[in-house]
Amino acid sequence: MNKLSRAKIGKYPHVAFAPYMRFGSPTINNTQTAVETIIKRWWCATETLELMLEDFSITRGDLLVACWYMGIYGTGVWKRRWGQWAKDNSADLWHSRFDTIELPPQYERAL
Repeated sequence: MNKLSRAKIGKYPHVAFAPYMRFGSPTINNTQTAVETIIKRWWCATETLELMLEDFSITRGDLLVACWYMGIYGTGVWKRRWGQWAKDNSADLWHSRFDTIELPPQYERAL
């Protein structure tokens, strides 16, 4: 991959695999932040979106890409939860229209 390609990829949220980070687990933007960690916190809905994004130092686009990745490539549980959402929003994610995409569903607790 040449320098131009690396610079271009670095601008956009992406899932990366590196054997030297998190034992090769998928991470967001070549950071130490594992995709699974992000999506589990989003699914549990224990904090606001803004607080979570600030805590991980990620953007809304990063969160959407992580959820999309798990909806398409994750285990069966994540595919059932977010598979349809991921398919419906693939085109908008591809074109970086992060503001037009609804966030994926979260766990709903019975009151």
